[in-house]
Amino acid sequence: MPDLHLNDQSPPELLAQMGLKAFQAQDLQKAKECFQAAREGFTNSGNSTKAAEMANNLSVILLKNGDAKAALQIADGTDKIFAEASDPQRQAMAFGNQGAALEALGQLKDALIVYQKSSDLLKQTGDKENRSIVLASISQIEMRMGQPLEAMVSMQISLDNRPKLSFREKLLNKLLKVPFKFLGH
Repeated sequence: MPDLHLNDQSPPELLAQMGLKAFQAQDLQKAKECFQAAREGFTNSGNSTKAAEMANNLSVILLKNGDAKAALQIADGTDKIFAEASDPQRQAMAFGNQGAALEALGQLKDALIVYQKSSDLLKQTGDKENRSIVLASISQIEMRMGQPLEAMVSMQISLDNRPKLSFREKLLNKLLKVPFKFLGH
């Protein structure tokens, strides 16, 4: 991978690819630098959707680095950009990133709201795998908020959306169905 500092004039597409490779290699600092430079390049070229995508990539890195406030700030509003571009998949991911940051900040009610928006969009796009992840987060928040029945339902739907269940998940899935059998559902 070329050194970012030697290629400050690199096209934003290349910088985005470099950022993704660095992220996959767990080099978060390098990924952050690449995504920031790509975001700036896309912004300067008028490509607001790609700039918003880079902002969401940065949000993930900031959250991994423990800076939930900055993660939320950089992802804030990107959902609107994707909505304007008629891109529900990336809009859902933006809501998911915002939800994760809000959850990390302890703003559980707000996190639940944006996670639900993400889940709804992922259902619309047919992305069961990512929806499963979002629903698991919803379930955890509902449990933390003292809503065990809602948490069970969310977890059940989450497991139903997973393409393949581990042995533990299969067992949990069966256990979650027991109370509903007694209720006649």
